[in-house]
Amino acid sequence: RLAKAIEQTGDSIVITDKTGDILYVNPAFERITGYSKEEVLGKNPRILKSGQQDQSFYQELWDTIGSGRVWAGHFINRKKDGALFEEAVTISPILDADGNINNYVAVKRDITDRVELEKQLRQAQKLEAIGTLAGGIAHDFNNILTAILGFGEIVMRALPEGSTLRKNQEEVVRASLRAADLVKQILTFSRRGEQQLQPLSVQLVVIEALKLLRASIPSTIAFKQEIDKNCGLVLADPTQIHQVIMNLCTNAYHAMRETGGVLSVSLATVEIGPNDLQHTIKLLPGPYVCLEVTDTGHGMEASVADRIFEPYFTTKDPGEGTGLGLSLVHGIVKDIGGTITVSSKVGVGSTFRIYLPGIETKISEEEPLSADSIPAIPVGTEHVLVVDDEQTILTMEKLILESLGYRVSSFSSSTEALQAFEADPQHFDLVISDVTMPIMNGAQLAKKMLVARPDIPILFCTGYSDILNEQEAMALGAKGFIGKPIIRESLALTIRKILDAG
Repeated sequence: RLAKAIEQTGDSIVITDKTGDILYVNPAFERITGYSKEEVLGKNPRILKSGQQDQSFYQELWDTIGSGRVWAGHFINRKKDGALFEEAVTISPILDADGNINNYVAVKRDITDRVELEKQLRQAQKLEAIGTLAGGIAHDFNNILTAILGFGEIVMRALPEGSTLRKNQEEVVRASLRAADLVKQILTFSRRGEQQLQPLSVQLVVIEALKLLRASIPSTIAFKQEIDKNCGLVLADPTQIHQVIMNLCTNAYHAMRETGGVLSVSLATVEIGPNDLQHTIKLLPGPYVCLEVTDTGHGMEASVADRIFEPYFTTKDPGEGTGLGLSLVHGIVKDIGGTITVSSKVGVGSTFRIYLPGIETKISEEEPLSADSIPAIPVGTEHVLVVDDEQTILTMEKLILESLGYRVSSFSSSTEALQAFEADPQHFDLVISDVTMPIMNGAQLAKKMLVARPDIPILFCTGYSDILNEQEAMALGAKGFIGKPIIRESLALTIRKILDAG
């Protein structure tokens, strides 16, 4: 029974003589290492050495077992085919009746998968920490951008039309808007939640993702874009599509970072007929949105391309990749009914194509407001109470609102704002409040104000908050929720919409 147990256990068992030469290995050793029993008998276990442990490591091991004690530790070894694997090992001396060492027995468990999962857990924890940090940075940075953009617009409008100074100031405003877009993209990585499928214009996500990539990829990589701005819609989660684009483009960059090259991204609507592409991919006939990412990097051999979507498979150096990026891309694309293909040639480059099924639904899209696309701005005369703990932002908001014709009472303290409101709730027509504030945050302030006057319209304005999101704000009783940095036109339209709704 003991012999059968040793033969059938899933752990490797190795018995050596007192010099370390192998006398016995069980079938698990053969299966894990790739070496047959005949190949290793009489040899030293150093045939598995990977070079990952230094000489002092092995010296400490021999000092321990040579003194009759049990050694327990962790090896990174090399299989017969050259692949590295990790083992948790216990080596015990076998003593005779007189206490002399005759043999050593090693019991070894392959923990490669477990170690990889632990790495993924640590990576996930790092990403969660980065997401939390990104949220905090976004809140503070959006406050700074609010002041830059708000005062920038005020200065711009005070300058004569067509003047050089006004044109210069327009560039400041335009740069602020680009910075705001960049913060939005960074926050994409900190958002968590279930997949939220919705009719999506993929081109909008692609354009935003490429802006972020251009800022992070060195100038040795040239960008070529061919984006059809009238692409059809797909049913997808925008955050996941963003992940797809970022992963594909990041992989393309890694393939070209040593020599430079060209990263090409194209997006177009294609019609797949009954006989199209049937030899390479299986697609039902119909409209598709095709995303293509091409690099001019080192390319891949066919054997590598065949495995490129496997979890944990990576061609990057240790510490540079987890092998999950393209597996994640493949899973996202498959989940929404799409298909992904890869074609590559060594020394020429690689092309990834993603086909996402189109949908018929039409959605209305509003053009983003910017400093150089100014609609007729609605104004008013109502009394607005503004609360923000940042004095610079408070001053800027007061100037904007007064320029729109509103009467403004501003407070940098939420407790003082509540006292003024409770003293005469009917005196105000609208409350605009920040969310993240000391002593009493925006949600707590709103609850108390709604107790004093249930019909008071409240508009939340925040750079980023983990206290309150838009859905929670509306459930609380708020009438609006806008993000910082504040754009004058957007603020004016939102205020008017709330007040005119009664």
